[in-house]
Amino acid sequence: MRTAAVLLSAVAFLPVATAQQQQLLVEAARLDGEHHCEEAERYYRRALGGAAPSPVFSNNFGNHFMACGQPGQAREWFERVLKANPSHANANLQLARIAVDQKRGSEALAHLKYVTDSAAPTQLLRAEALQLSGQTADAAAILQHLEGEANNDSRILFALGLACARMGRYDQAESAFNHVLASYPQEYEVLLNLGRAAARAGHHDRALHALEAALRAQPGDADALLELGLLHASRQDFSRAVFLLAQASERAPTRADVLLALARAAEGAAYYGDAAVAYDRYLRLRPTDETAIRDRALMWGFSEKRLSEGMRELESYARRHPADPIGHFDLAQLVWKSDPDRALRELTAAIQADGKLVSARLAKGWLLYRMGKPAEALPELLAADKGSPNNAGILSQLGSVYLAMDRLKEAETSLRQSVALAPDTPETLLHLGRCLMAMDRTEEAQAVLQRFQKSRPQTERRPRMEAGLIEMASMPEGKRIQRDIDRLRRDAVSHPGDAELQLNLAALLLAKGDTAEAAQEFRQLLGGRADAGVLRKAAAALVASRQFGPARELLERAAAADEGVRVELAWATYSMDGADAGLRILETVPAGGRTADYFLVYARILDGAGQKEKSASMLQQGLALHPAGTEFARQASFLLLRQGRTSDAITLLKDALRKAPEDPDLLLGLAAGQSMAGETAGAERTLRQIETKWPEWERPYLLHGVLLEKTRPSEARQKFQTALALGLRGATAKCAAARAEPTGASGSNCACLSEVLDWLEEGCSLQ
Repeated sequence: MRTAAVLLSAVAFLPVATAQQQQLLVEAARLDGEHHCEEAERYYRRALGGAAPSPVFSNNFGNHFMACGQPGQAREWFERVLKANPSHANANLQLARIAVDQKRGSEALAHLKYVTDSAAPTQLLRAEALQLSGQTADAAAILQHLEGEANNDSRILFALGLACARMGRYDQAESAFNHVLASYPQEYEVLLNLGRAAARAGHHDRALHALEAALRAQPGDADALLELGLLHASRQDFSRAVFLLAQASERAPTRADVLLALARAAEGAAYYGDAAVAYDRYLRLRPTDETAIRDRALMWGFSEKRLSEGMRELESYARRHPADPIGHFDLAQLVWKSDPDRALRELTAAIQADGKLVSARLAKGWLLYRMGKPAEALPELLAADKGSPNNAGILSQLGSVYLAMDRLKEAETSLRQSVALAPDTPETLLHLGRCLMAMDRTEEAQAVLQRFQKSRPQTERRPRMEAGLIEMASMPEGKRIQRDIDRLRRDAVSHPGDAELQLNLAALLLAKGDTAEAAQEFRQLLGGRADAGVLRKAAAALVASRQFGPARELLERAAAADEGVRVELAWATYSMDGADAGLRILETVPAGGRTADYFLVYARILDGAGQKEKSASMLQQGLALHPAGTEFARQASFLLLRQGRTSDAITLLKDALRKAPEDPDLLLGLAAGQSMAGETAGAERTLRQIETKWPEWERPYLLHGVLLEKTRPSEARQKFQTALALGLRGATAKCAAARAEPTGASGSNCACLSEVLDWLEEGCSLQ
């Protein structure tokens, strides 16, 4: 009886235990849905108790770990499912996902044999697995099929873009994200991923548009700042990259990828102290990254105060990694001044480890030349030239070695090739002048050396060695500008003859809004040794800020040394004193200096003075010179449109677009011309093309709204609203806001926006 009672008791409790387990699993699933991973796991563990897990439980627990980003633990539970049922669809699907993430394509395909689901996510997973296993044609076929079947479904296209990006098919990813963005022009995730794909496809301008729009959608977002920083670094704009990445690091201080990107950008910008700080922070998160340890040691060495520490770290690294050529190359960079023979040994070791390392060949050739051994330097430089042809730096160094060996013809050839690639490099001009002098070609030599005098730096500044710029980059903009101004003031005091420093200080003051003080700093350039190039840059900054008076003073000084500046001087003078004064300056430009830009400025001044026929004649002379620049085409086409020569404007823009088919400004000008010519269908096609390629750009929507106002007012209002949402500013924004109202009222806000060009050029000021 006692045994029977025990058995009955067990049977009675079994349904209760099962119901309790089910309740725990339901609660765990709810917590998974709310992303409360740790709490959900506790419920799963309680539901399991000490019993052997069933396949159903194992599958659910594996799904939990996948949802919580723990694929290693998920794999263990899905493999338990397959032991009981090798063809279990979900377990195989999830194990295929894990295998793809770990770049194991064949393993993923083996699991996918048991998955018959034809939904888009599964097909994309299969395509990735095929790509990883080398079956690229089959992968491409799946992607092409999905793209055709998507039927503008944004969810499918977005998933397609993500998969293509993971597969390295960045052009295809960019296209998919562009299609999604046409429907969702302000969606942050789409903008961010479009920017990433375009950057990796090498379409930098497209990437910049998208990423800046993403940052406007979510100001201060670390991912957008990171991608923008990486983009600027890839374009060699390291200073801008440092500022962006420093801000990303401030917002995500424990993200190793951000810190590593910041360290690399600071290194590229020659902010060695800042780079070392960034590497320190990165290595606290990734202490075993040997490459970062090596690169930080070089930054320590470059920052001088930690030279001995950097040397010790690099020597230790080289012992651990004797086959790494970069370790030897970095050591040579630190010792070449103090121990050139050791530097030669390190460079030789680097070349032995990698004979194709051009930088080591060039450095060794340069060092041997510096040590008075040009015959030994020559083979190294010839090898460098073979490894990197048409490199201006290598050709310049090769020319100087030939010159030292009195091989003058070969020296001239190399130096002229270098000058053709980099026309204003002072060292190359100096060597070429010396070479021509040695060849008894005095007049040629003097002309080249005069160019050298103009291009040589007045003072030599060192790269920033100490930390500080990263901290400065994370400050609010106003405070950051002020700190940079204070630093530049100190530098300007210690380098009173440095015109570039003076220019940067004045430009920062102008950016801050201190117009009078900026103008004073700009004028100080007149009393210094600034060359025409610096003065021209300064004047351009002033003209852009409509500070025509100081700009004219600088241009008058620059024009004395460079007659080509007179065209810009004429425009500044016209802006202050009217057409007659500007035209008098243009008349002084010699016949040989009357370029297409000369005739364009002449035509613009005449047009502003109401002399339409003469303006048209001057513009025609400029067009007859067939200028290639896109900026000329833009300005000239707008002038043609103002003169009513819409057909000529359209022809000019189409010719320019054949050379630069991806120039958004030219396309927008074409749409304006088509609109003014009454080619409404063509204008709308062009605008849709722009909106598809650059959906985050506000101005096409503005013009589209103007185009549709009379025939499709409801759509027009949508276009105006989109332009406003995307950041339209200024006078046109006020008018667009009025036009976007259901009544379509304009009132005084739109009084001067009567033509298409008024909208595009913001040619009026509204009260």
